[in-house]
Amino acid sequence: MPRRPEEDDLPWFHWSGRVIALLSKVVVDEAALKVLKEAVRESRGVDREGWLHAHCRLAEAAALAELDPANAPVLARPVRRGDLVRIRMPKGTLSIAFLADLDETKVWVPDATRDEGRPVLKTFVSPLEVDSLE
Repeated sequence: MPRRPEEDDLPWFHWSGRVIALLSKVVVDEAALKVLKEAVRESRGVDREGWLHAHCRLAEAAALAELDPANAPVLARPVRRGDLVRIRMPKGTLSIAFLADLDETKVWVPDATRDEGRPVLKTFVSPLEVDSLE
C-alpha cells in the first residue's frame, strides 16, 4: 500500500489521488505499463520500483472496481483519509475515487479543477475492500 500521509502532508493525499487515477488507466494498458516500468527502472532514487509497485496495486484495485462499481466490495467501517472509495450519488451515479480529506459531514476527492478537491457528503461514500479487488 502507498504511504498514507499525515495531517501536515495533506497536499500529498490530493497528489496520491491524482496518481492513482492516472495509474488506473495505465495498469490496464500493457504497453503503457511497460514504458512506465522501464522509465522507473532507469531512474535513480530511493526504491522507486517499490513505490511504483505499491501504487500500481491500488490502481489495479481502482481499475477493477471501475469495471463494476455497483458490485465493488465495501468495508463495514467509516471512511478514512487515503481510502479508495465508492461514491453512490442519490440519482444512481456511481464512481470510484481516492479519499483525500474528510470532516464530520463531507469527504474530498481529488479534482483536476480544484486544488482542495471535490466535496461529497459522507453518506454517499463507502470504503472499498481493496484486498478483495486484487
